[in-house]
Amino acid sequence: MTNAEPDSETSEAPLWTFVPPGDYRVPSDTVENSLRTRLTAFWRNLRQPDAAEARPPAEADQLEALPVRLLDEIAPPDEWPGAVAGLEEALDAHAADRNDGTAIGIIGAPFSGHTQALAAVAARRRWARIPPPTTREIIFTPDDWIDRIRQTATRSPWVLLGLEKCFLRHPRGLQAVRLLLAELTAGRLGQGAVTCGSWAWAYLEVAAGAGILPVLTPQALEGERLWRWLARLAGPQARAGCSFRLGDSQEAFFPNPQTRADSGEQAAPPGDYLTLLAACSRGIGGVARAMWRHSLRRMPPEADAKTARNADTDAGHRRQVIRVLPKIAPLLPSVPSVERPAGDFVLHSLLLHDGQPEELLLELLPLPPFTIMQALERLQSAGVAVQAGGSWQVAPLAYPTVRRHLEDRNFLTDPF
Repeated sequence: MTNAEPDSETSEAPLWTFVPPGDYRVPSDTVENSLRTRLTAFWRNLRQPDAAEARPPAEADQLEALPVRLLDEIAPPDEWPGAVAGLEEALDAHAADRNDGTAIGIIGAPFSGHTQALAAVAARRRWARIPPPTTREIIFTPDDWIDRIRQTATRSPWVLLGLEKCFLRHPRGLQAVRLLLAELTAGRLGQGAVTCGSWAWAYLEVAAGAGILPVLTPQALEGERLWRWLARLAGPQARAGCSFRLGDSQEAFFPNPQTRADSGEQAAPPGDYLTLLAACSRGIGGVARAMWRHSLRRMPPEADAKTARNADTDAGHRRQVIRVLPKIAPLLPSVPSVERPAGDFVLHSLLLHDGQPEELLLELLPLPPFTIMQALERLQSAGVAVQAGGSWQVAPLAYPTVRRHLEDRNFLTDPF
């Protein structure tokens, strides 16, 4: 691996590339890691409740999680460095190849940043933004929504963010998407772009023929690209103030941008850890970021002076030492035992629509409201589901576990 600065892209492959789904590759160790994680979860469920309490405390047990403020400096939750430039390049290349000014779909796994990237591209290029239909429009007046799209699309390039918000699992819930796809394939809406979650896309390919639309997806992050992306998330200022160490190692995870030249620190990516992180996260940027944030630790302020001096600060450069827990799988939430099929239906619906408001879950799922609410509470307590922006969502940290859970139960899953 190269020893170049991790946030330099002058002579390296770009961090983000957007490819046709057929060219998408999950990280190479994902299958092996999936088997290991299943075994870990199996033995964790069999272990006696007091087995962990019987262990003497190890030095690592003294470490504490970082405060949210510091985590947001090291790995900001809503930033996607490099993704916008990668998408712009892919869109320009696609337009040059097609030269017909038709629409394109940008699909992505949950937490892959595809919607945020296209939103930024559309804002830069001043494309008209088309909102998804309301629940009432989806069920009762999809033609009115399509008429509004025609009026907008004839005036300028346009963008629709969130095709997964344009349909519902309802007897009349697919008509709006079917009408939209008919307009797109007929070329009547001109130049535009649509984002869609990978779970919704897999469903719409079967239920509405969405596969006829040309699509691109962000390629999975693996190895050095994942390392460079995490470094760019932190930025030079955060890396200058913190010294990242993998486990008890004294080797720097990232080089210090201020002292690397005179200290001889080398930007050597920790290959085994990155392989594991890429496999556990399936190379999905937002999932890898959640795992990275969750694995960062420091010694507590009340530690004794000697321990604090050795563990909390790098005396040579007065940097706070951040420990990176090397084992990722034990940190991941497990899907709790919830009365079937309530938990499975809830989780699948959240992934299918990239989150859903509580009132829609209660109205559309074929289950008693009390059962749905009980499932949501259990999933939330386990760290598997969270409430954000008025909707319930699968937590990024729990996504790989939830995906395996639904795959094991023969639900239709995404291809990524």
